[in-house]
Amino acid sequence: MKLAVFQQIVEQLKSRDDIPVIAQEFSIPYDTLVSIYGTKYQKMIKQQTRLHHLPENVAKYVQAWREGTCILEMAEAVNFSPCLLARIIVASLHSLTKAEVSRIIKQPESLEDPRLRGEVMEAIEADDNFSPAIDRIRQNVGREYEYILQEKLNASNIPYITEEQLRREGYAKTPDVKLEIPMEVAGRSVNWIDSKAAFGDSYYHNTKNQHLKSYVNRFGPGMVIYWFGFVETLNDDPNVLVMEDFPRQVDSLFPRDEAN
Repeated sequence: MKLAVFQQIVEQLKSRDDIPVIAQEFSIPYDTLVSIYGTKYQKMIKQQTRLHHLPENVAKYVQAWREGTCILEMAEAVNFSPCLLARIIVASLHSLTKAEVSRIIKQPESLEDPRLRGEVMEAIEADDNFSPAIDRIRQNVGREYEYILQEKLNASNIPYITEEQLRREGYAKTPDVKLEIPMEVAGRSVNWIDSKAAFGDSYYHNTKNQHLKSYVNRFGPGMVIYWFGFVETLNDDPNVLVMEDFPRQVDSLFPRDEAN
């Protein structure tokens, strides 16, 4: 995607309600716009998170809740994630650790206070970016596209080692697949492939893929596939080829000692 088109989409994409109109205007798949919006929203929330955790703001939220304001209403008023605000309030009310709060958010029915339990469940249900259910959906979609990648490698008779196999060999940070024999795509050597069920923009690429350099150092040049598309400016690293699908044509396969 051209950078100018991406910037125009981001500017117009104020909420999820804008997605159908923008999809029609730009002829862009719905899932691509969902990914773009999700990254934009997460970036905004990340920038605000420290502010909402300030002691004076936490005290303000807890006091408002005790006076009868519901969590979802507060979240809408401050334009913050309902689920994350629920975490802040629950942690403060019960003096819980981060791990303890995470367990409660995954099992809100464990809360004894009926009002708090109901409002936390309401906040979780209303949050389409930071709730446990959304996390599970992202994980499942990610696994689905990893499977698609493996199927395409199998169909092309390209041998590879999976992330699970690499971890059993002792590697901590691993790509989704490491090719047993490097392949050449568009004149570039590819030794490993990372699958991303997302749209790739500079923010996502730089914050989510800080490990790519370690892949290059350990295995050599590789490839990242953003299945929902990417901004064309990402393809500026000679060691990391960025694509939006598995290449239709693999130019050649060659032994490792000939790869460099």
